[in-house]
Amino acid sequence: MNSSLVAKKPHAVCIPAPFQSHIIAMLKLAKLLHLKGFHITFVNTKYNHQRILKSRGADSLNGLPDFKFETTPVGLPESDINASQDMLALLKSMASNFLGPFRNVITKLNEASAFSDNTPVTCIVSDVFMSFPVEAAEEFGIPIALLCTVSACVLMIYLHSQHLQRGLLPLKGFHITFVNTEYNHQRILKSRGADSLNGLPDFKLKPSRMAYQRHRHRLPLKTYYPFLSPWPKLPRSISNVITKLNEASTFSDNPPLLALYRMLSWAFPIEVFEEFGIPTALLCAGVKDIRLKNLPSFFLEGGDALYNYVQAPIERATNASAIIINTFDALESSVLEAMRTLPPPIYTIGPLQLLIEQLPQNTQLRSIESNIWIENQHCLQWLDIQELNSVVYVSFGSHTVMTPEQLIEIAWGLANSKHPFLWVIKSDLVIGEAAILPPEFTQEIADRIRLVSARTSPESLFHWWVLNT
Repeated sequence: MNSSLVAKKPHAVCIPAPFQSHIIAMLKLAKLLHLKGFHITFVNTKYNHQRILKSRGADSLNGLPDFKFETTPVGLPESDINASQDMLALLKSMASNFLGPFRNVITKLNEASAFSDNTPVTCIVSDVFMSFPVEAAEEFGIPIALLCTVSACVLMIYLHSQHLQRGLLPLKGFHITFVNTEYNHQRILKSRGADSLNGLPDFKLKPSRMAYQRHRHRLPLKTYYPFLSPWPKLPRSISNVITKLNEASTFSDNPPLLALYRMLSWAFPIEVFEEFGIPTALLCAGVKDIRLKNLPSFFLEGGDALYNYVQAPIERATNASAIIINTFDALESSVLEAMRTLPPPIYTIGPLQLLIEQLPQNTQLRSIESNIWIENQHCLQWLDIQELNSVVYVSFGSHTVMTPEQLIEIAWGLANSKHPFLWVIKSDLVIGEAAILPPEFTQEIADRIRLVSARTSPESLFHWWVLNT
């Protein structure tokens, strides 16, 4: 290797998903990498670049000699710079239009390095919800790390969502047979009542009078002590249940068994399901107490466009060199332990905001910000007169929209909390109309509410919290 390159800084190209919270998180990571000796090129869309300049000032993205900004076209018609772009249209454009311009940025940086002290691009740091940077990294033969701005729990659910493609979800329209042990069946009847497991025509929880319709099949576990003694008999019991269900389907309108959902800790059914040739879905490893209602709605609806555009990058994430998650081990220990059994390596780096606060006060990095909304600082004065630890902060993100009815329902929920609250209401929060709250609402809680039409940066709120604790 040329000795002159050895002394040069590693060059990381950081590219966030083109949404406010993702840009902020990526910029924080880029600052930390710069502090550790990286040359940084930060890539935004032209649209978001212009919005940042408008909200932060014409000189806000001048950068530093070793912290530069580049832009790529969005591939969409020009939008109102004061409004959010359509999320689905932007995701579709990312999937089909972003690779070429991003490839051009890397090529330009590599070519420029021949005439400067900068190194060629040595790695890419991309948002986990974008797949084209992974493809670019493979083309250029350089490593790529993916930044996950959501929790490890949410990422794990996304990683398991391939069950959707196997036909195990959505659950709409399924005939359900719920299998319990005889022991637990009797305990439920005792605690909930004799009719508590009557079920529904297509959700069977109780034996019917006809033998072939006994959909509430129970396993012969008379006791859990000793717990492991009946374990070897369970595969045969499960096999008998499946056989009875399939035989009964020939005499009724009920379908034969198509799929089974089981706890991850119950490993014994796998051999039975393979014997009958039916798929099985597991509850997410490390994710405790998760229910279907906790999943994003587009996981359950099937054919959702948002799911399709989000899932493709997640499936390609296993090709990355590493995944960086804005969390910490003590917060999500069980799910992180499970994730570390899968490729690629997982690194926890959160909370990013606490790390950013450790930057030297005199560094120019502190002046580089990425808020695409014009900030409202007046709310800090209002916070100063509120009791410590009493204020509820409400913000639904830069792309969330809702109906007028949802807005009013949330408003009254906040009012009923009896707490003062700071609520960020964007101009385009409500679908198709202005976000207007009823007069009786504002009159009732006038002394407890502060509405702002643009974000106050996390840094500003963090400084306020430090000064007042």
